[in-house]
This record gives sequence, structure tokens and C-alpha cells, in this order.
Amino acid sequence: MAVAPSALTVALDLSHRLGWEFWLHDHAAITRNVLLELHSGESPTGDDSPQHLSNEIKKEAKKALEEKRKAMDLPKPDPKEHEALNKWWKLYWNEKRMETVAVGVRGNEVLIAANVKKRITARGIETGKDELPPENLGLHDGRHDAMIRAACVQYNKEHKVNYKYTLLLPERRPETKEQNSERHAEMQIYAYVRQQNPGGTGAWGIEAIGVSKPLCRSCLSFVKVKKIPYDANPRYYLNEPTVTEVKEIVERAQKSATQAQTAASNLEACRAQVRAESAKVSAATANYEAAARAWEAAPDGPSDEAKRRKAELLKAMKQAMGARDKAQRKLTISTARMNSARGEKEKADERSRVASERANMVNTRPEDFNLDVPPGHWLDPKSDQFGRMSARPILQPN
Repeated sequence: MAVAPSALTVALDLSHRLGWEFWLHDHAAITRNVLLELHSGESPTGDDSPQHLSNEIKKEAKKALEEKRKAMDLPKPDPKEHEALNKWWKLYWNEKRMETVAVGVRGNEVLIAANVKKRITARGIETGKDELPPENLGLHDGRHDAMIRAACVQYNKEHKVNYKYTLLLPERRPETKEQNSERHAEMQIYAYVRQQNPGGTGAWGIEAIGVSKPLCRSCLSFVKVKKIPYDANPRYYLNEPTVTEVKEIVERAQKSATQAQTAASNLEACRAQVRAESAKVSAATANYEAAARAWEAAPDGPSDEAKRRKAELLKAMKQAMGARDKAQRKLTISTARMNSARGEKEKADERSRVASERANMVNTRPEDFNLDVPPGHWLDPKSDQFGRMSARPILQPN
């Protein structure tokens, strides 16, 4: 007999899934058009299932490009083509992380709330500066209801559960993007259950809250004070890394750290060599200066002995000069090697830092990646400015 998922698992799974359902429902067409412009004439779309659409688009686009280049006998990819594609996906992920879906579980009821908005143009995704009509803000217009219902039916069926699903909406419909973002989805859930328990305190039966991205510091502090179990998707990518990928990421970080240590040791060895060569230059210079003084001090007499002595001192001075110049050349080479080693160490340190951050990210809980946001008028669900919440039934239990 299958074991029903925990409340926290239900909340996290649905928040992650619905977050992508909402985003792709509103922006899949824009994304396809952008990719078609980047890859003239080639359709980059693949599997239309919401959770995998974006990854499949990238895979199909890459495959189409490779086939296109092969047919045209192009020797290598066009860097500008890759640059445009990479820039688009970077902006795409960055704007996606501005959306939030929160799911609360209370007994047999699943409460769904969100801060979402439908961008109108590709520029809206690239810059976040679309001027949006009120009907594009939030979930009030019902454009996602059928999708939510289908997802909930599927979830109940897959996990053999029988939840009731309710969509929460602020009664005060947002008129601007700023108003829409101020009503944090996690706080909408809490505000709704608080309305049903006037004068009470605590979590009011909320067993768990799952969020599609890391909680802001204020929301995180709030759920901790109320002792509400919570979890969040710690990154903003389409799919979480597998166990194998996490292992590879951690191993890469360890390898990068070892390479950084090797580079540091190499730099220290080069520095020691420079110090040794510097000492040799100093000694050779002192020998040369002593030989030069001896040559200058020797008398220029007419006797053969005086001439012989002067010639010997001149020869010694020239030998000392040659030794000094040779030591100086070695010092120059050692210094160049040290500077090169210093550059390699800096690069190795940076690679190690980036690899370490990524390894920490895949092994750390979401609260280590809290987001700072300006406080909104409706961030505090206990404030009168927050406004009342309304509820729209999505799916009743069988």
C-alpha cells in the first residue's frame, strides 16, 4: 500500500509544479518566438509538458543548429549565435525568479496563493518593464484555473490522496505591479486562515507551507516565529540536480580546491626562487663592485708587474660583471614565472570559489539563500493595509 506524501512534500511539490505551470502558460509563446528569431527558420520546440518544455526547447534548438551547420558545412558554431541564446536564457531565468507560488496544507485542504504576472512582450521578460493591465496581475482573471484543476486532479490520482484544493485571492485586486508583488504569497495563506480565526494566535492548523523559491527574510522570520514547517526550491532552475549531478558538482569543487592549493604552492615556490635569485644578484653585484674598486685602486705603473696586476684585476672585474648580469637575467626569468604563477593562482582561486559556491548551493537548505526585498504595505498579514482574502474552490474531494 502506497504511503501518502507528507504535508511538507505536498506543499513543496505543488508550489514547484504550479510555479512552472503558471510561468509557461503565460510566456511559452513569447519564448518560442524569441527562439525562432535566434534560430531562423528552425522550430526549437519539443515536448510541451510544462515541467520540461524549456529544457526540451534548448535541446531541440541545439540539435537543430547542429544539423543546420552540418548541412551548410560550417566548421564551428557562430559565437554571436551562442551569445544571443545564452543572454536570453539568463534574462529568462532572472525574470522567472520574480514569480512566487506558495502552497499551504491544512488538514485535507490545500491552499494555493501566488504573486504572478503575465508579461506581454519579450522585452517584458528581458527587462521586467512591461506596462501591464490589471487583468495580467495575479490569478483573479481565472486564466490558470483549468490548469490548476487538472494539476490537482493529477496529483490526487498519482499519490492516491483526496485533497480539497482552494485558490486564495486578495479581495483588493492589484492595479500595479508594485501592489501585486507586495502581497507575498506565503503571507496570503496566513492572512486567509487568520480571517477564519479572529483573535487567535499561532499557525491555526497550517501543517506546512511550500514555496517555489526561497523565502524573503521577513516571510522566513514570520514562519519561524509561528513554527510553521516550510520548505522552498533553493534555486530558480527548471529541474533540480540529480544525486549523480550533485556528486559531480561537489567533486568538481574539491578538484578546483586542490588545483587552487597546487597553484598557491607553485606561487610560493616561485617566490622562494625569486628570493634566492635576488640574493645571488645582490652577492654578484657586491663582487662586481669590489672588483671594480680594486681595479680602480691599483696603480698604473710602468713596470711589468703593475701592468700584469692591473690586467688581472680588469679580468676579474669583467668576470664579476658577467656573473652579475647572468644572475640578473635569472632573476628576470624567475620574476616572470612568479607573475605568471600569481595570475594562475588568481584564476584557480576564482574557479574554486565559483565551484565551492555551487557545491554549497546544492547541499544547503533554502534559508541560506534568503532574498532581501523592500517591505510592502501588505507584507504583514496582521496589518489592516493587507486587506481581506477571498477563496475560490478549485477541486472538491471525492
